[in-house]
Amino acid sequence: MPTRVPKGPKTFDNYIKRVVNFLLTLIPNSPTVKWWQNLGLVQAEMTQLQAYLTEWLTGNPAAPGAYELHSNAYGITKNEATTKEVGEIIVNFSEYIAPLLTRMDGSSNMTPTIRLLMNIGEPNPHHVKHTDEITQNCYAKVISTTGEKVQLKCSDEANSKRPCMLKDEGSIEIQVTYSVKPPSIDSTGRVVPPVSPVGPTDTTLAIWETSTKASFFLQEIPAGSTGKILQGFSRWADIHNMKRRGPWTPLPPTQIN
Repeated sequence: MPTRVPKGPKTFDNYIKRVVNFLLTLIPNSPTVKWWQNLGLVQAEMTQLQAYLTEWLTGNPAAPGAYELHSNAYGITKNEATTKEVGEIIVNFSEYIAPLLTRMDGSSNMTPTIRLLMNIGEPNPHHVKHTDEITQNCYAKVISTTGEKVQLKCSDEANSKRPCMLKDEGSIEIQVTYSVKPPSIDSTGRVVPPVSPVGPTDTTLAIWETSTKASFFLQEIPAGSTGKILQGFSRWADIHNMKRRGPWTPLPPTQIN
């Protein structure tokens, strides 16, 4: 899925406004459902995309965004600081939206018109090696919760001691949530994490992806997660054909230290 987020400030300005505003519009014939929901994003992800747009552009002379300062929109001359801030937003937004574009591209609601709007290239049939259904489970296990990082390893075997990628598939999707319920203690003194009714279709879950590694860190752990319970699911995905995804497999509930 070739995708190119523009790197120049002027072309990026057009891109971020076009994409974010489109995702916030209602789909045809619906009074409530917006495109971000229809293409598979969750509320937290759409909120973050909006935050990047607000950081970039506000339309308010009293509190201008980075690009308004950089482009001298309100008589403020650009300088080294504005140039640096504009560059950082472009990099951060590009990195954040990349896996979201991949997921949206795999949606059954994706169309050629939306691909053009988002700069998503059409799938290259010469790169699609497999069309069969992925039936294997992706078994993920938390191996470290030190500080603000959570490290996981994945394997195609439930009790494997070594992480490995599924042959011919190059991506793992991890979907997680953090329970606020405290763990309980059983009669032997063992900590028993609470299992809330979380399912793989729960729209409150966020998704992280890795395209190359079977052992990796989750990138954005919410502040104040110590003591909470990480719950979620994992599955294999084909990076050349994102419509091919395996079944969701539950992660063992784990308390964050």
